[in-house]
Amino acid sequence: MKVIDLLNRVKENFIQLIYKEDAQLRNLLIHSLATYQEKTGAQLKIEIADCEHENFERPFLFLKNALCIDHDGVFTEVKENADDTLSLILDNSSIAPFTMTYHIDFDQLDLDSDDLPRTAARTQIMRHLELLIEAKNTPLLRRVLEMGKLDQSDLRDAQTIQDQIVTVEEEMKNSRGMIPIASTR
Repeated sequence: MKVIDLLNRVKENFIQLIYKEDAQLRNLLIHSLATYQEKTGAQLKIEIADCEHENFERPFLFLKNALCIDHDGVFTEVKENADDTLSLILDNSSIAPFTMTYHIDFDQLDLDSDDLPRTAARTQIMRHLELLIEAKNTPLLRRVLEMGKLDQSDLRDAQTIQDQIVTVEEEMKNSRGMIPIASTR
């Protein structure tokens, strides 16, 4: 799923979307992604088949290394090089393949062309985004309804929406990725 598809799906949930400027909605999508990244410590894993002190490119969305282990689950140091590459610091007992878990940086995503990593909880991001849009849209919709002397009873108040945003962010925090345990030799 492309990142922008999240926004398009959320927009479909609104019967009356007044807060609909593309740039504003994209900023809210970026805000939701950043919040998800911050609260969950979003991570990806890659397997490195063999790497005899050779540098390798930073993986997709790499922010910083969380942990790298060898085939036996033994910690392997990852060095960040000045040329923006990475290298494994191996000892004689290191056994390939290696599994590197790293924190991801959603700022590197191209909203229109990149896919959201499969490990990201789309429902949490979409729910958060929907609430952010609702928080912006509701006051505008309330004014339109007031001017037309129409019923506003279905609109939620700002505090209720804000409370739900906090709840979703707490759920994100509670789902924070755990870093696997590694041993040392």
